Amino acid sequence: MKVAQVRSFVAGTLVLASTVIYLRRTVPSDVYDDVPITQNANRILRHRRRSMTEPCLALSANKRFEDGLEEEDLCYCELRGNDLDGEGYKMVQITGLPDGWCKDNIDSAETQFFAWSTDINYNTNELLIQSSGNDVVYSNVAPAKEIRLTDNNVFSVLVLRGNGLDKNVTASSAELSDSIFGTNGDSFNLRSQYRACSYDQMIFNAVLQEGTTGGVYDVSVDKNIIGTPDHEIRNEMVSKAKENFGTDLGNIADFVMACIPPGTPGQWIAYAYGGYYLSVYNDRWCTFPSAQMHELGHNMALSHSGEHNNKYGDQSGMMGYSYFSKNGPRMCFNGAKTFQLGWFKEYHQEFSSNAGFFSWADYMVGFVHRELATDGEKMIVRISDQDSNIDYFVHFNRRSGFNGNTREGGNKVLVASASWDHNKNIYLISDLLAKLDAGASFTIPDFGGISGASLTIFVPWILLEPRNKARVEISFSSPLTAEPSPSPISPTQSSFPSALPTVPYPSALPTLPYPSTVPTIVYPSTVPTVVYPSALPTIPYPSARPSALPTVPFPSALPTMIPTASFQPSESCKDDELFEFIVRFERSRRLRNCSWVASDSRFIDVFCALTNVKDNCILTCDNC
Repeated sequence: MKVAQVRSFVAGTLVLASTVIYLRRTVPSDVYDDVPITQNANRILRHRRRSMTEPCLALSANKRFEDGLEEEDLCYCELRGNDLDGEGYKMVQITGLPDGWCKDNIDSAETQFFAWSTDINYNTNELLIQSSGNDVVYSNVAPAKEIRLTDNNVFSVLVLRGNGLDKNVTASSAELSDSIFGTNGDSFNLRSQYRACSYDQMIFNAVLQEGTTGGVYDVSVDKNIIGTPDHEIRNEMVSKAKENFGTDLGNIADFVMACIPPGTPGQWIAYAYGGYYLSVYNDRWCTFPSAQMHELGHNMALSHSGEHNNKYGDQSGMMGYSYFSKNGPRMCFNGAKTFQLGWFKEYHQEFSSNAGFFSWADYMVGFVHRELATDGEKMIVRISDQDSNIDYFVHFNRRSGFNGNTREGGNKVLVASASWDHNKNIYLISDLLAKLDAGASFTIPDFGGISGASLTIFVPWILLEPRNKARVEISFSSPLTAEPSPSPISPTQSSFPSALPTVPYPSALPTLPYPSTVPTIVYPSTVPTVVYPSALPTIPYPSARPSALPTVPFPSALPTMIPTASFQPSESCKDDELFEFIVRFERSRRLRNCSWVASDSRFIDVFCALTNVKDNCILTCDNC
């Protein structure tokens, strides 16, 4: 099952389309220095530099540190083909672009990136962009692909245990296997907690390949760990494992966890690439379930869970902070993340500001008591504010069972918000807004962009054992109006009519933002089950996960140039004269065709590497 497909079901609605980003330059250049510069571990390091020749897979990550700081929105590229320069695997960090450029333009694990004016430094693992980030072309030309789920809900995980010349990962292979898969009796681990939280809808099994121990594969690197940057260790571990297995790691595992020995610079914890198969951990953090669940959550395109101005501040679930413990905390995810994961779709209730005013009241059941949700009772309510593009998620955070150690908002009704990124089809960081006890309420003013209107969430009571339910009343109401005068008034003398219209709200409004006793449903009589986005996938996750990375839309080697004049094409070897695709130049979008691609050899190099162009511009791309 491809990671890009696993990512899809946490995004709600997803149509995949590859994006190409390249930076223009008049003349490409290559630089390759082969001058010895230093001696390290009996090996001569050399300056190895060149310009990129093929599109790479763009990735983003946030690297966390033990002091609570992080390096945000780091931008990477997985090199392809000739740019690997003979190595099996190479991930480089993109540098030289304006601040925020990658965050605004890169869709992790889907964007293909190319630049003519570049400098790949193989020693520092950097891709330096030497031209302005403003001179950018985007192209969405790959055919859209619909996403489907696997039938068995099982995902494979390969764990790489690093061994350097001076340091090894502290935990043994057997200890790593036990802490991740519970192979030797560990009762709380990555596998057990995801399985419990999802009710067996997400099961992580150890890869059983020759040379592995309970899903763990020992990789030796020819470097001293102490003082060597983690990205060098990571690249060599993945490259050697790929060489030893004889295939891309994505061909044998849905997810790969790289455990780095202690001693690399900085007190970093872990990081993962969004929508990609790889996560990386600093030594003992590879054994802590909260870090494991958090980073694989990023692999599945989950963003952080924050509170106020702290992007990790929501401690009700695993996408906030991680904890230096092998035994806890036992908890799952907040309402926003659980909604994205799609584990309880039949227990979702959805409303939209576009559907008009409404009132709703029912009991809500915590995630740990799904069996108690009877008579249409819900577990998550999502209310979409179409004006602000913010969704609000309400759930009962019952502190019990596999959620018995939730660190915040236990046994309360929680309200969180998250903005939907329409360009990337993912939710951004969620924000915990309210933790409601019995008798408490939370109001969002001017909801739906209606001045004076409000969305109010009220919790009349919370019942713990044995019922384990919370009563929740939600009302989206209009602003209060003035009382009509005793004598009739001409409509022209009043700013509003003497009687309110019968739709979309009742003929008389209550004196409170919500009625004292809220009917089950006031308006509309039938609430649409899906309001926003316009369509949600019917199943929670896809059928198959990418092998390491898709070989298309970019082949390992770029297509050849335009055929010479002496070449006589066959009748079937023709460009499709009707074929057009969209190219975005800076802020404008333009339709281009095969003749445009053929007009410049650089366009042929880049665009003929795309499957859709190659299949339609047959003659131009020499694909006869």
